[in-house]
Amino acid sequence: MDYRVLGVFLLTLGSSLPAMEEKLANELSVRYAPYAAWEAQLDLEAIAETEPFIWWRSPKEGSTVARNGAVHPLASYHIALEPGHIGGGWAELEGRQFRIADEDFWVREGELVLEVAQRVKVALINLGAQVSLVRESHHPVNPKTFEDYWENAASDLSAPNEPSLSVQLAHAHAVRDRAMRMA
Repeated sequence: MDYRVLGVFLLTLGSSLPAMEEKLANELSVRYAPYAAWEAQLDLEAIAETEPFIWWRSPKEGSTVARNGAVHPLASYHIALEPGHIGGGWAELEGRQFRIADEDFWVREGELVLEVAQRVKVALINLGAQVSLVRESHHPVNPKTFEDYWENAASDLSAPNEPSLSVQLAHAHAVRDRAMRMA
């Protein structure tokens, strides 16, 4: 028996378990110990009879709505897609771009995943789902700019002890780059 799965299953039962069993389920989920004899502490028959709260449904269980003679198996679902990274000018800062030769165009990860997410969105909408993209452009979703993080970035990096211009400039660039990553 996989006790990690049992612990997660018990945790998903939530409010349907008495308080003591809920506490035990939480302990099992949080502190997994492969050597523990949990069978002695659990009433597995009572757990098996408990109807779990289902947080998800399979497409077969979801409601299928026919529109214009077409079946929409995802009609009851709202799906959020998160196309990670920003792309655009931020791709260079994040180190998420490349090009094969100097005369080639830049391939930026953020732009590629956004393109894929937009295509997947269309396919999911055609299957009846309501779809939201976390971001829909190559601009940060964070309303703050790197200037807002400058003080935090500076406090994370030790100030240089050497008074030379090159060392001071390198530190300033490091603070700027950190603040931009934080933004």
